[in-house]
Amino acid sequence: MPLDMPIATPVKHIARSRNKTAPAHTTEDVHNHSTVPMLAHQRQRLTASPSERAHIDAVLAELQYATYWRAFRLADLPPEIMTHILRLAAWSTATPAEAVMARLNLTWVSRNLRRAAISDCTLWNALWITDRAPYARTRAWLDRAGSAPLDIRFDETDPRYKARTALDEAGAEVLLSALRPKLAQLRMVIVVLRNVQAAQAVMRAVENAAPVGMERYEVHCAGRPFVSPEHGAWGEREFDRHGTTPIFCGGRLQHLALNGVHVNWARSPISNLQSLDLRRMSLSSSPSLIQFRAMLSACPQLSKLALDGIGPQVDVNLARTLHPIVLPNVKTFLIGDFSLPYALYVLSQLRVPNVRDLTLMNLTDEDYTPLFATLTGQMKEVRLLTLYTIDVAPVGASRPTLVSWLRAMPLVRYLRIAQLQSYVFEALLDDPTYASEYPSPPPSPDPSSDSNHLAREVLCPQLNCLEFQHVSNNAVITVCEGRKELRRPLRTIYVNPLWAQDMQDEEVQRLKKVAEKVAVVDAYTTLEEWLAVQD
Repeated sequence: MPLDMPIATPVKHIARSRNKTAPAHTTEDVHNHSTVPMLAHQRQRLTASPSERAHIDAVLAELQYATYWRAFRLADLPPEIMTHILRLAAWSTATPAEAVMARLNLTWVSRNLRRAAISDCTLWNALWITDRAPYARTRAWLDRAGSAPLDIRFDETDPRYKARTALDEAGAEVLLSALRPKLAQLRMVIVVLRNVQAAQAVMRAVENAAPVGMERYEVHCAGRPFVSPEHGAWGEREFDRHGTTPIFCGGRLQHLALNGVHVNWARSPISNLQSLDLRRMSLSSSPSLIQFRAMLSACPQLSKLALDGIGPQVDVNLARTLHPIVLPNVKTFLIGDFSLPYALYVLSQLRVPNVRDLTLMNLTDEDYTPLFATLTGQMKEVRLLTLYTIDVAPVGASRPTLVSWLRAMPLVRYLRIAQLQSYVFEALLDDPTYASEYPSPPPSPDPSSDSNHLAREVLCPQLNCLEFQHVSNNAVITVCEGRKELRRPLRTIYVNPLWAQDMQDEEVQRLKKVAEKVAVVDAYTTLEEWLAVQD
């Protein structure tokens, strides 16, 4: 910084420096509009009063800024400082597409910047594969990554791939031919494919490469299980012919996600995971009960468990003789896409008493009241509760069961709901002291009676944030108004962007009257959601 620059630069000058488009001034313009006026103001400052000098200093700062940024000798910075600046520029992005373009832009500025960027292998070891065969750009980035650990992402469900034909097994081999020389350096692999044979080819390649440093491994097949775009649905004979693939389970693997793929569980010694996410596998390709229990027992530090449409194969006689496996470190638990009998069967084999983030989703076509009865009292530490598409019959003892279940989770702070019956959601206003005495909930106490409100127990008393979509807006407003009358108001209400577009202005205004903040939620974790699961 020049010695005569004011110590406190006005905020407007800082804001101006964030403008990505540089002003288009010629050398003559800069001289006429910056240097000459600057000399004149410096002469005025010598004779100005103290009160006038503040204004003159601000003008001088603006004039100096017009030329100073051009004179900065970026190429003379030490290499380690330049590297740090380039990393900040490359990774200060919101989406993978922006991160790709940011790194490319750095190589297009000048010869010096290109040399500095290409020589830093950490700028190129995180690779989002978006180019086409023969994957020239992917190969170039792999070369630039050198011997650094690699983070590979490939997503065929990305909108940029919609016009392309789904990779088959041969197409996957072309992609793998570009990756194969570097597979041993893998640290993270996330692939989303539309063809099950292509997914199997990727799994075989990773298994053969045995990347001992891999920490995260995710393979997703976007189609239905046993379905291939070219061959149609797989029958049992086709499945036997194609076979299953073992999952590589290196010593450093901590996060494993498998979705719609076929795994040889007997040859996959899964252990010491921190998160296990299993989704959309047919019952015939699921692990046996013994394999499932051995997998959970071998992961004592497991903190996240997601079972969506997959669990152990059914062996009722054996299950009756086994005690449930206790997983005390699981903080995030998801269960979904199960029939009621199968959900009860899975829950009979495990206990997750310290869960803080609980998700129940896609439990439909049956009355799942018995599931809530089974869960009552098992997860008293839940702080973040997500309920998506759950069927509960509005008859008999279902409402008291719901109330008892909610009453057993007094620490819930954040509630996320979607496609949920109003009958289920409105249970939050019931008086839990009547749950076991009435077949249907009694009316709420008179709102005008302060003494009743002070004495009345309220379900989920710490609930302060609601996120919703595809739910009756009137039901949401009714519950929010009821919570306010019970002196347990919601502080924040988040609405899904698409759902918010269809809301009436009157509904939005009513929500604003019962909450301090009403906002549209984005794809990022909200502050309230993050705080809800913290100690």
